Amino acid sequence: MENPPWTNDNLTTPSESSSLISRSEIAMNWTSEEDECLVRLLDSYSWESCSAVTRYSKIAAWFHDKTIRDVAIRSRWIYNKENAKRRKEDHNGLGRARVDNKEIIDMVVASQVFQPSQHGVDNELLKQNEQCFNKICANFTSLSPTENLDLFSKIRENINSLIKNLNENVSETWKQMPPLPEKLNDSLFYVLYNAVSPSSNLP
Repeated sequence: MENPPWTNDNLTTPSESSSLISRSEIAMNWTSEEDECLVRLLDSYSWESCSAVTRYSKIAAWFHDKTIRDVAIRSRWIYNKENAKRRKEDHNGLGRARVDNKEIIDMVVASQVFQPSQHGVDNELLKQNEQCFNKICANFTSLSPTENLDLFSKIRENINSLIKNLNENVSETWKQMPPLPEKLNDSLFYVLYNAVSPSSNLP
């Protein structure tokens, strides 16, 4: 009887193998030291309550020649490799201690769809939003919540720009994916904003 694919020397299943091959050009550009650093950063930032794209942005900032997309694809590559190794160990009954990759799975998201020409713009928008959220927290601490209105408006504007960039630069494969589960509730935003600042005119 032919052995299952995970008993071969190749640690990847057929579907995983094709996935890894398609990403090999980017995956092979990482050194072992960079891989170790990436794993540590993924573990470190997994505890932060921020979006996956923001985490990738923070992680990419640690590497001088890596983009958000590079980090996302390498994370998926590491996960696939580790998952294949886990399956082989399960098959052989080794029962070794394993690293929990749940957070890595959660973090592999839409950053793969960014085109290289968009990295600078998208990264800047993400950094602006991060700064706005930090200011919002500071305003709540200093009991100045009304100053957050313009900050929330800026965050909304940046998110809409990110979504627009994503829709315009997404590959044909990703266009077949279901829509994002969460959307900005513009109607609610207008009501809240105008209730506090009636003289404002939002776009």
